Amino acid sequence: MDPQTPSPDPPLLATPPARRGKLLLIGALIVAVAVAVVVASGLFRTQSGTSPSARAVQRPGEAEIRSTVERFAHAVDREDTVTMIAMLCEEEAQSVADEVSSSGDQVLDRSHERPIDVSDIRIAGDVATVRVTRPAQQPVTMYLRKESNTWKLCDPERYTAPA
Repeated sequence: MDPQTPSPDPPLLATPPARRGKLLLIGALIVAVAVAVVVASGLFRTQSGTSPSARAVQRPGEAEIRSTVERFAHAVDREDTVTMIAMLCEEEAQSVADEVSSSGDQVLDRSHERPIDVSDIRIAGDVATVRVTRPAQQPVTMYLRKESNTWKLCDPERYTAPA
């Protein structure tokens, strides 16, 4: 071939327009998938309330204590005396049962349940304290005792629990 005659092959760096469009489309799809993964990861962390590393720090018993306090508060909201008494430690349940008649009581529906925030869970053996906050009320400390491997609300622990 003559040095002045153009080569029939296109230069190596030139990309045909149709192929360039496919490459741009593939690149855009890769970027879109990466952005979707980042957004989904952020939403998961937001929806779960805490990051996975923060949940891993939760000590044994905390989830059960939190659930017990929430269920007790909602039983109070619904005026469900039977459930409330069942969630109290033995000595407190006996004194409350002696004072309250639960026969014939009408239990309110779930629409009466109010939000509750349980925080500052402290466990010392079979006794625990929690900080409870509810709308339009001052925060309170509640006391629990583990009886027969179940956490029960137990206000008498107020006088024996370490400060």
